[in-house]
Amino acid sequence: MALHGQKPRPSDPRVIPTRFSGDEVARIDRARSRFRFPSRSALIREAVLEKVDALETTKVVEIRDVSEKEAIRLIDRYIQKHPGVHQVDDIADELGIELRVAFAAAEKLVGRGRARGPWLVRKSGSHRGLRGKLYDAEAYIALAIEGVRR
Repeated sequence: MALHGQKPRPSDPRVIPTRFSGDEVARIDRARSRFRFPSRSALIREAVLEKVDALETTKVVEIRDVSEKEAIRLIDRYIQKHPGVHQVDDIADELGIELRVAFAAAEKLVGRGRARGPWLVRKSGSHRGLRGKLYDAEAYIALAIEGVRR
């Protein structure tokens, strides 16, 4: 603990006062009891730090208005510069392309042979396309594509 006139060290505890309504305190007390936190403060501290962690790792994605033709060009360039398999939704986030447009562009790249897409495989080894049944269970998978070397 820092003495008067000294700068506090980063590890010194701080009090951050906040107010809760009676209903909120009752909810906190129920959660504290149910999950066996030693105190309200321990529950509040853990909840706040969990929220701060989530906010610090949240990525803000700005979506641009991009035509399908432009999306095809952008995605093609992206997968050529970044070899390997990529999820189309990750590429869309990275490039700021609306998901619907990105998936349509990716499917066209696969259709044109500029990228390879995924497939589901039956136990027999035959391929079922992008959507289908896998071991008798309905399956819809996020489209992953990989650039084709030219």
